Amino acid sequence: MSKIYMFDVDGTLTPARTMMNEDFRNFFLRWSEGKQIYLVSGSDQEKIKQQLPPDVMRQCFGVYSSMGNSYHEGDQVIYSIVYSPSRELMEDLEALVHNSEYPIKTGHHVEFREGMVNFSIVGRNADMEQRAAYNKYDMLHGDRAGIVETLSHCHPDLDFAIGGNISIDIYPRGHDKSQAVRHLRGEVGSTPEIIFFGDRTEAPGNDYGIVRALDEAPEPSRWHAVTKWQDTMSILRDSYSD
Repeated sequence: MSKIYMFDVDGTLTPARTMMNEDFRNFFLRWSEGKQIYLVSGSDQEKIKQQLPPDVMRQCFGVYSSMGNSYHEGDQVIYSIVYSPSRELMEDLEALVHNSEYPIKTGHHVEFREGMVNFSIVGRNADMEQRAAYNKYDMLHGDRAGIVETLSHCHPDLDFAIGGNISIDIYPRGHDKSQAVRHLRGEVGSTPEIIFFGDRTEAPGNDYGIVRALDEAPEPSRWHAVTKWQDTMSILRDSYSD
């Protein structure tokens, strides 16, 4: 195949932590016939399955989850990277939650995933209304960007990326979504054009690593910055309908 399509999930194929729109699902199933498709998400495999219907998952050749630190083909785990955060990092995350001025804290602020940690001030127990409220607060005050700056200064051996509506992805330096590009090109053994769709393509967004890898590589590639699944659907329909 001459093209490989890679998609982020939250904000690209679905609203954050929400099921795929039914109209988009039907379009995507028709569009994806005969195409080579991979997912590249900061979420773990189980969360991806909660958002994308089984028939859409079956259309994917492979799924890079947890920032590319885990890779599945169907139900088979091809690789999974282990990361154990330091005590110092965990203490700093606890202090950030305790000292945050944001008034709502729902619990489950730190989630361990393959090869990474996901951190949220409001907490992953937040319902959709609480998630939206924190996201609005974050956009007004740059809360997550400030946390990333602070943690990057204290932990230079780690990378910190903003993902989804409420969280920050934390992983050893270089263990970002660029891993998916390197692994995929090694697996296919050739240089097909890679076309990527993501909603957080600027640093410190968690799609930036894959965009940087595509821009720096000599192989042909394209990427599209979107803000919602409707953008993705429109671009696929208008530019990649063959």
